[in-house]
Amino acid sequence: MREGTGMIYGLIKPSVDAHTLGIHAVSELLRQCGCQVVHAGDDVSDALGLCEHENKRQQVLDWIRENKINRLGISYRLDEEDALHLTGYLVEALKRERLFGFQGGLLDLLFFAGLPVACEAIEKTHRGLVVTFKGGESPRETLVKMGVPPDLIPMELQDSNRYDQARLEFGKMLIDAQSYTGYQAQDRSRYPEYGSREDTVVKRLDANRSPRFEPLIRAHVGPYSSSASRQESVAEFVQWAKNLAQGACLDILSIGSSQLTQSNFGEDWEDKPNGGGVPVNSPDEYRRIMRRPGPCW
Repeated sequence: MREGTGMIYGLIKPSVDAHTLGIHAVSELLRQCGCQVVHAGDDVSDALGLCEHENKRQQVLDWIRENKINRLGISYRLDEEDALHLTGYLVEALKRERLFGFQGGLLDLLFFAGLPVACEAIEKTHRGLVVTFKGGESPRETLVKMGVPPDLIPMELQDSNRYDQARLEFGKMLIDAQSYTGYQAQDRSRYPEYGSREDTVVKRLDANRSPRFEPLIRAHVGPYSSSASRQESVAEFVQWAKNLAQGACLDILSIGSSQLTQSNFGEDWEDKPNGGGVPVNSPDEYRRIMRRPGPCW
């Protein structure tokens, strides 16, 4: 274990957001550099998700003080409007309690990791007070943005950064060339079950072996807005599925469903927080998504 910066990193996300991989990955990176990391417990995560209430904000502030956190990271991979409100409530509370370093407080840096649109809104609103992560950063870039001195970053992470940089440059070259705009999707319809309820991944793979093998193309998508009703969000996704199917480039459509779809399907959701994702809540809505013209399934 290397000797770290002496700073204590606190990582927190609202419990309604089930995405945990990013926080665990960042924790491991920081610990490899010898940094101390504190994860918020379930009670504090629940409080962050309800930080429009003063007593819940106070619970988060108490956690920061009790753990002597110097650098606070917030992760929220869902709706951008909710992300902006959540961050705004917390920033104002931190200012009011004079917890920022420029006020003489504990907090040296504040980070937010989320969707690009949420990051852009937060950057515009808070004007440099919040450092944002949109998801394409390399491990080395992540650590440097989090205030870790480069000489504390292990050599293996430095090496992986060179690979990541080469990969990103290759991707940029492909985008700049625009050659993909002329791509013609391979005709997959050489077997009777194509695009039907009887189609399977195995049948699609078998049909894909001739005249030349091409991998199956999958997309994981799902629109959601906290300002739209549940029914409007489902209807928008039905249209997305139709458009993607008619494009004929997609083999498999994976639904980015809401947490409540996964944990409370078919129930009356009442005022439970949805947390983003397509809020499908009935077998009939799944049938509506399937009833679309086109070859993806």
